[in-house]
Amino acid sequence: METNKKIININNFMKEFLSSKDKKAIILKYQNFINQIKPIDLFNLNMYKDNNDYSIEEIKENANKFVNIFHVPLSKHAFTSHYHPFFKAIIQENKHIKAHLNNMKKLLTKENIVNNLPVIKIELEKLNELEKKWLKKENIIFPRIEKNIPSHKPLDIMWSLHDDVRNELKLLLSNFTSKKIDINTFNKKIGSFYYLLFGIIQKEELILYPVASEILTNEILDEMYQESFLYGYTFLNLDRPVIKQTNINNKFIFSPINGKLNFNQLNLLFNNLPIDITYVDEFDKVLFYNDTKTRHFPRNPSVIGRLVENCHPPKSINIVKKIIQSFKNNEKNSAQFYINYKDKFISITYYAIRDEHNNYRGILEVSQDITNLKNINKEKRLLDW
Repeated sequence: METNKKIININNFMKEFLSSKDKKAIILKYQNFINQIKPIDLFNLNMYKDNNDYSIEEIKENANKFVNIFHVPLSKHAFTSHYHPFFKAIIQENKHIKAHLNNMKKLLTKENIVNNLPVIKIELEKLNELEKKWLKKENIIFPRIEKNIPSHKPLDIMWSLHDDVRNELKLLLSNFTSKKIDINTFNKKIGSFYYLLFGIIQKEELILYPVASEILTNEILDEMYQESFLYGYTFLNLDRPVIKQTNINNKFIFSPINGKLNFNQLNLLFNNLPIDITYVDEFDKVLFYNDTKTRHFPRNPSVIGRLVENCHPPKSINIVKKIIQSFKNNEKNSAQFYINYKDKFISITYYAIRDEHNNYRGILEVSQDITNLKNINKEKRLLDW
C-alpha cells in the first residue's frame, strides 16, 4: 500500500510539474515522496508505461528534468560496483568511455579547437566503438530484463537515445568532409553530443543497471557475459570466459521426403547459407536464427523467445506491426526493403509462413548482401577463377 501511495503521488507530481509555472513549489509539495523513489519505481510511473499519452520524443524531452529531480534518492542505488564479471565489465566500460570524453575536453576549448581539428577527428572516430555498448544493451540486456519489468517503454526510450548518439556522432564526423568548419556551430554540436552521452550513462548507472542487478540471476548473468563477447566492449579488451562445450547429437535425424540430415549437417547448412535468416512464430516470438560468419544484423541467444517488435528500434516498430498484421490478415505475403548498411547494399525481405491449410504460422526474415549483384546486366556462363 505504501508503494502504491508513493507511485500515485509521484505520478501526480510529474503531471503537476509539467503544467505548473512554479516548479519549485510543486517539488516542495511532493518532496517527501520524491525522497523515497527507487530505480524500479520509474518503470511503474504513468509516463513510462507502454500505453500512455506521451510520445517517445516528449518523454525524452522531459526525462533529464525528472532524473535530475530524482537524482538524490536514485544516487543511493548508484551502480558503482558488483561481484559478477558481466557487471564488472559494464562498469569498467563506462569508466573508459567517460575517461575518453574527459581527455578530449582539453582539445575542445575555444583556444585549442582550431589547432586540434585533426586530432579531434581521430578521437571522435574512436567513439564509433560505442556501437559495441549499444548492441550489448539492445540485444543482451534489454531482452533479459523486459520479461520482468512492468513496462517496456523505458527501454524504448533508451534505445531511441542510442540512435540519437549514433546520428549525432555521424553528423559530427561529417563536418570534417567540409572544406571549412564553422567552429561555433561545431562546438555547440559537440557540447550537445557530450550532454546526450553522459546523460545515457547517468540513466544506466542510476536506473537501468540497479534494476537489472535486482532481477537477473547468476545463471542468466553467466549466459549474458558469454554472449557479450559477440560484440565486445568499448575501449576494453577482456579474455573470453572458457565454457564447457556440449556434445552435438549427430544421431538426430531431420527427415522430410526430400532427404535426411543429422543435427550437425543441419547446423552446418543453416550457418553456411549465403543469407541471414530469422524465424518468428505466429505468436510474434523469435524462434530461430542462423549464425553465419558474415551476418549483417546481430543476433545472439537472448533474442530467442523475444517479441519481434522489441527487437527493432522504436522508430521502426509501427512498420513491423503493419507487416505482421497484413500477413496475419492474409492481405500480403511479403515485404521487401533495400538499405545501405556499412558500405554494403542489403536486401531485407519478410515472408509470411503459412501451412498446408494456409494458416499463418509466422514470418521468415531474409537479408542478403546484394552489393555485387545490383549492377549485373549480362550473363556469366564461364568459370573465371
